[in-house]
Amino acid sequence: MAPNPDHHHCLHSRPYQLVDLHLVVGLHPHSAPTVQHLGKRRQLSSNSVFFRVFDSSPLLLQTALLDRPQGHPAPSEHFPGRLLDNHDFCQGYCLVVRSAVCRGAADVIMYAVLPMCLGEVTTPKIRGTWGNGQTFSFNAGFFVMSATGSFLTIQTTACVFLSLPVLFTALFMWMPESPYYFIAKGRDAKARSSLQFLLRKKNVNEEFQSLKKDVDRQVSETGTWRDLWMIRSNRRALIACVFLRWAQQLAGIAVFETYFQFIFQKAGPTALTPQGSALFFSGALWLAMTGFSFTLDKLGRRKSFVFSALGCALCLTAESCYFFIDEFRPGLDLASFSWFPIAGLLLYSFFYAFGLDILPSLMAGELFSASIKAKGLAVANVFMGIICFFTATIFKTLSNELGLFAPFALLALCTFGCRALSLSIVPETRGRTLEEIQQDLKGACKF
Repeated sequence: MAPNPDHHHCLHSRPYQLVDLHLVVGLHPHSAPTVQHLGKRRQLSSNSVFFRVFDSSPLLLQTALLDRPQGHPAPSEHFPGRLLDNHDFCQGYCLVVRSAVCRGAADVIMYAVLPMCLGEVTTPKIRGTWGNGQTFSFNAGFFVMSATGSFLTIQTTACVFLSLPVLFTALFMWMPESPYYFIAKGRDAKARSSLQFLLRKKNVNEEFQSLKKDVDRQVSETGTWRDLWMIRSNRRALIACVFLRWAQQLAGIAVFETYFQFIFQKAGPTALTPQGSALFFSGALWLAMTGFSFTLDKLGRRKSFVFSALGCALCLTAESCYFFIDEFRPGLDLASFSWFPIAGLLLYSFFYAFGLDILPSLMAGELFSASIKAKGLAVANVFMGIICFFTATIFKTLSNELGLFAPFALLALCTFGCRALSLSIVPETRGRTLEEIQQDLKGACKF
């Protein structure tokens, strides 16, 4: 029996995520040296002002183009003001592409620089909690954008959030550069001052001497592209970092983010509008992630990952079974189980936030040596772009050809596999300094 044709129409009519080519830019030979020479603070500040402004500007231009009145308005379904001609469509499409390129460049810097910055300015005691700033901000932004976009137009929403990068730069300029950066550049006085600011105390001699010893040893390594593959500790760090990113995407987060409205529709009539379902999902994910940030240092990185992957895999399996019955067994009445997709979505958010949501960004700032960190994260960005493209493509193909149950089943199988592999790939970094993590990766002691 063929899958439900209405379901396939829904799939074909939905916009899909484009290829994440912007992450491949991270492999550009100038990206890693730029981070090393400019430092994290200046890189993040310039990224916030220039790239995000250029990102929002094309959206404003595009919206103005689509809303521009003409002498022969012809309403359409998506743009009720008028019907676009070929010239306007091409112009609008080019603006969207430019916006995507600018956004991609900003994302590359964010994924490469922010984990490094967070890993270097937090102590082992609090890194498991406050080192999740990137993931927290991402989920908070997802929720706030959903809330704002529910009440404002695209153009107005872009104008509102255009001010945030400027506000960030005005506040972030008071933050010192990472002490790792200053020590690597031989600016010990600046490093002491940075430590005093971060630790909130004047006497930092002990911390400075220990940090200087660790950084001097790490930067004494050559740190070439070849060393990223040939040195055992660098190779193990890269494998672990790429594995965490792949496991995160193969757990199906992009699937739920794309189809949460469809899942709510499968639950039958509810009081939630599509905008309300977006707020519900993003809010649940944000709250769960915030709460579980305080458990990482109690359970440890590896146990959190194993528990999170197992829970997500079970939720994906359950959702796959439900959609299989719904599409291929129409004789079975699922009316009394219409709540099941939403329950599965909530449970998935719970388990995903427990580890898979937090660990990839957190451990990206922990695993690499100072001499190779920028290059390692650049390569990890490339592999992240590849897996994002793969999951989006395979989900669309399997959904259209076999039904919605198929991609859920495949992702569940992949997540079960990632859980098993994590026992030998993911290191335990809880309570360790960055230098101690490097010694573990070198094999001085087991994970």
